[in-house]
Amino acid sequence: MALAPSQATSSGPQTASIEFSEFDDFFGVLSGGHQTDFTTGTEGWQGPAFESLGMMGMEWTTALQTDMRRDISPDPGTANPSPGGESSWTTPGYLSANPLNQIFTEKTVSLSGNQVRFSMRHRSLGDESAFNRRVFWVAELAAGYDPVYSGAGTSSVIITDASGAHPTVIMNVTTAAGTATFEGGESLHTPLINGERSPTMYVIPGDSTDFTMEITVGIIDADPCSASAAASFAATQEGVFGQVWESLTACAADATWSITADGEESANLVLDLNSPYLAPSPPTTRTLDIQGLPEGVTWARAEDSGPSLQVNLTASAAVTPGTYPLTWSSSDSVDSGGVTSLSRPSVGAVTLTILAPPVPEPAPLVSAPTASAPSAGSPESSPAPTVIAEPEKPAAVPTPVAPTLEIPPLIPPLVEVSDDPPSSLSLDRVPRSVGEVEPVIPEPLGAGAWLGLGTGLLASGGIITALRRRFRRAGAARGETTEGID
Repeated sequence: MALAPSQATSSGPQTASIEFSEFDDFFGVLSGGHQTDFTTGTEGWQGPAFESLGMMGMEWTTALQTDMRRDISPDPGTANPSPGGESSWTTPGYLSANPLNQIFTEKTVSLSGNQVRFSMRHRSLGDESAFNRRVFWVAELAAGYDPVYSGAGTSSVIITDASGAHPTVIMNVTTAAGTATFEGGESLHTPLINGERSPTMYVIPGDSTDFTMEITVGIIDADPCSASAAASFAATQEGVFGQVWESLTACAADATWSITADGEESANLVLDLNSPYLAPSPPTTRTLDIQGLPEGVTWARAEDSGPSLQVNLTASAAVTPGTYPLTWSSSDSVDSGGVTSLSRPSVGAVTLTILAPPVPEPAPLVSAPTASAPSAGSPESSPAPTVIAEPEKPAAVPTPVAPTLEIPPLIPPLVEVSDDPPSSLSLDRVPRSVGEVEPVIPEPLGAGAWLGLGTGLLASGGIITALRRRFRRAGAARGETTEGID
């Protein structure tokens, strides 16, 4: 049941991790329920859980077989608030069907961590049978909550918002009398179905005149990727009180990085956020923090790439190579009037491997070391010789030699010189050109071959000239002419 503005008599209380927008200490009813870190002001991913939480009263069935209700009539109570810690309020009152059918109720509302507990003691003030009456307690979900129920009709129910805009809720009830169940908001006889925004607890005390009951409500904040994880977690937390539950996150993906300890800035290293996460729109920005870096490693934020974040790391040569576990977190940030509000934390893990820088290659030696003489009195020893690699010389290519033609020297036949005068030459001799065979012109030869051939011809010509001169002298001595001599 929603409260009128005049009924909200105090500002909302806050635990270490949950903030409520209002608390009515007259009726003992809370409004809100939003994940907020009391120390840092960092908010959760989802909106408030409840429009109102804790209104109670009595319901009975009339003679006309209709169901009737009456809210509690409160008495002044006591308050013990502790902002950021465990707070409690006692709000007594009367549950009444008629003057002869009343129950005096002492209700204590306690807040701690992510939970709220309603502890009640009911004492009957009339003699009328209690079989026709039941105590009810209402949780009205926040506007826009699209509830999906698990455990409807039992004493423990898990509520998940199908839209993902509101947190998961776990509600559990225990009673010392009768049976308590969560049903629809109209009456005990109305089943609790998906979409019903007023889940209501009912207990029929029977003939018990003095009994206690306890209702514990837990609020679980989660990012868009963790709806299933939140429901599974809630199933293990029924009745838990006084514990801080961090927001469940799964959108921040784990990453594996590798850099070299060489003092150089790395390439962009990526931090991904899984679907259905969407990057915020301006003016909202995103913060980034990285924890666990070893000494000598620094990081710098690079430009974002869509929903992904990017960084650059630099590791000095003094950093010990190895594997280092890191944690990264990112939150939405909004600056309004000089006040910065942080919200929506995402937390992921990084495995960072740091590699040793490569060993530089030694410079080549240019000369062999000078051998030193062994010292006197010590056994002669010499250092291991240093082998100097010399560049391999190319194999010599032989110079091509032109082929030479050896021509044997031309030796003219010996001519015997006779003292007798030669006989006269016949005029009928055939000219030398008749029947003469064409000379064969040899293929061009090397310069050496031509030189040898020319020298041989010159020598032959000199010998022939000498013989002709001798014939002329012999003929002149005998009075003959040389006209007939060729």
